[in-house]
Amino acid sequence: MTQQNHIKYRPDIDGLRALAVLSVIVFHFKSSWLPGGFLGVDIFFVISGYLITSIIYRQVSNGRFTFRDFYTRRIKRILPLFFTVLLVTVIVAILLFDTRDFEGFWRTAKYAMQFRANRAFSGQGYFDPVSEEKPLLHLWSLAIEEQFYFIWPLSFYLIYKGVKSRENPQIWLFWIAIAGIILSLLYTEFRLLKEPGKAYFELSTRASELLVGCALALNPYTLSNRHKHLLGIVGIIILVACFAMYSEAIPFPGVTAMVPTIAAAFFIFDTNVNAPYKRIFTYTPVRLIGLWSFSLYLWHWPVLAFMRYVLNDTELPISWMIWGFILIVILSIFTYYVVENPIRKLKLNFKWSLLLVYLLPFGVMVSIHQLVITKPIGDYFNLNDSNELVDWVNAGQVCMDSPITESCYVGDLESTKRVLVIGDSHTGHLAGFMDTVGKHERFKAHMVAASGCGLPPSKALINVSQQQSSNTCLMINDYLLESFGDYDAVIISQYLAPKLYEPEEQSHNYQEKFKNTVNTISEGQNVYLIADIPALSIPSPARYLKLKKIGLEQYMLPKTHYSHEDANVYLRSLAEDDANVHFVEISDLIPTSGVLEGLPLYFDDNHLNFYGSKRVGELFIENRQLLKED
Repeated sequence: MTQQNHIKYRPDIDGLRALAVLSVIVFHFKSSWLPGGFLGVDIFFVISGYLITSIIYRQVSNGRFTFRDFYTRRIKRILPLFFTVLLVTVIVAILLFDTRDFEGFWRTAKYAMQFRANRAFSGQGYFDPVSEEKPLLHLWSLAIEEQFYFIWPLSFYLIYKGVKSRENPQIWLFWIAIAGIILSLLYTEFRLLKEPGKAYFELSTRASELLVGCALALNPYTLSNRHKHLLGIVGIIILVACFAMYSEAIPFPGVTAMVPTIAAAFFIFDTNVNAPYKRIFTYTPVRLIGLWSFSLYLWHWPVLAFMRYVLNDTELPISWMIWGFILIVILSIFTYYVVENPIRKLKLNFKWSLLLVYLLPFGVMVSIHQLVITKPIGDYFNLNDSNELVDWVNAGQVCMDSPITESCYVGDLESTKRVLVIGDSHTGHLAGFMDTVGKHERFKAHMVAASGCGLPPSKALINVSQQQSSNTCLMINDYLLESFGDYDAVIISQYLAPKLYEPEEQSHNYQEKFKNTVNTISEGQNVYLIADIPALSIPSPARYLKLKKIGLEQYMLPKTHYSHEDANVYLRSLAEDDANVHFVEISDLIPTSGVLEGLPLYFDDNHLNFYGSKRVGELFIENRQLLKED
């Protein structure tokens, strides 16, 4: 490879990388220390767009560009360290995670190996573990860059072929990149209005940031060194200000992302690496951090996520932070010099790079997963628990966050006695309980529920998750008030305790509205109010049992929850005031540990798993009756 295929080394860009990775790491240790630290990722996008486009443009214009050469370098640059980190992360996940958490982790690992990690975290579900406990969450940004590497080289190559015969083709390339920035911004603002959670993780919404770097590399206009110097100073000042003034509360990405990304571009635009304000970025220690930045970025998040998983807390104690930082630095430096840098310099062609650096490690990862979920190794690591212990409800047994159909029945399906079981996810998790009790008492239960849904919500009501009630929640409330007379009884189950503690501006007098709903229904038939169950002080019994096996359960910090007893006092009072309203106690059947006969009853800290739901039903029918005799 001749020197013509490379661009001149810029030590100040390595210094900018150092700033970017350190800002991200500080933010992830404790966001209040640097509220805008997450912008470091956006700086990386600008740098990537600039460097990749600079290389491609030089090679294409010299007639030396080949896709094989480009992807060979990308494979050797990214994948050795990626698979090293992934291998270690998988091993630690095998040791720490319970079956459900490991399955969720492995799903994200598969997406990451397919260069789609951002898709794995887009639109996360109601029951997903907290983001801070997901060891591969940070790979969303790597996936964005990988997808960019698939699309941009071909796009640029075709665009270049289309404009190279024109006068000043570089001007055309530059303004096409600018047009791409504008189109991406318009689309991003639209996505932020519709689905902000998904918009954060998409290449299409991040393309503008990458294209800022691309446009910078293609810039055909010249400025005096004095003006470039001034822009560089302005850029670094704006960047520092953004780190302090931006926060997770602002809409992002989109127009707001343009301020720090253009500021980063201004810094890069000033090519005078000897400028006084750039000296700090070119000092050897700072440049070294920049060289290690990829390793630092890949290692820091899994270390922090595993610590938070063990502690059961997103806030790490200072002592844990110190040890975590030391471990991150050691792992990063070691893998940079042993894995990342040496393999990047190996003389492998595209075929051998693809085989040895991608397909072989991919196969190893899949083999490890298959090995640890099957007997006998799966038994040893508790990673092949039955679906009843892992799932919270059997699919199809409850109309949960979905249209109401006649298929969502449990219990005695041949019975002519129909009851409506309705509410939030604390209705959903009773499918096993209702199936067991329904078969015993000879009724069939229609299970209708929506996550976090209050009964009844108004359009202004804020529910337990502090989001406006969903369309599904409004639908089941309408269904309840319109159709309760079609059933022989109505059973209501809710996670009521948090609602009792909401301030009035959030609750909108929820208790009185709930009482009015119950009284309205009870005028025509019996209403049964299922007791709130205890919320655990740990994320799940399964996690506790897994960590206990390796002696780490002692580090789990207990969490305090709303009192289920207060909720049950309120429910009892409703039953005492109305002869057709009945309180159904089930909370006393559940051990405070959430474990019975060595098996976990809970799916998480406040939902029964399917086994627990059935088991509580079995205990209930031993000496209790749900429906009153006619």
